[in-house]
Amino acid sequence: MFDFIRALLESLEADMTRVVLDDVHGRGIGSTMYVRRADGEIAVPCYPPDAIALAVRAGVPIYATAEALRQARPVPPPMPDTRDVGSWVDGVKPGDFR
Repeated sequence: MFDFIRALLESLEADMTRVVLDDVHGRGIGSTMYVRRADGEIAVPCYPPDAIALAVRAGVPIYATAEALRQARPVPPPMPDTRDVGSWVDGVKPGDFR
């Protein structure tokens, strides 16, 4: 999909400049991808996961408004490495499942 969007932007003589994450008034996080053309800049609504993936691939900044950041939560701890599942299972006790 990224290659298609990159080709589309090239054919339109446009460049992605940034992605902005924002609060969507009680419905979660939304995002806007900004595209620059010779005649100015346009804002294109985009699903947040798609916008973030495109921004990372294109190497453009990702910004978040203060309202979006208020919804931030800590990242959960990583899952145990599947190579270490055996040692994890060895340490599990029945009381761990209460």
